[in-house]
Amino acid sequence: MTSRVMVLGVGAFAHSVQSILQEDGAETACYLTRPYSHFGPKIVGQT
Repeated sequence: MTSRVMVLGVGAFAHSVQSILQEDGAETACYLTRPYSHFGPKIVGQT
């Protein structure tokens, strides 16, 4: 069974957490807590 995880954050934190979780087989989505970021989580998954 695939885990589904919602990451709350912004920038490099959200990006790295999503990447790590996806490497372990989880489906991820991200809620951006601020309207800006340098390493956008959209690159890794759904926002």
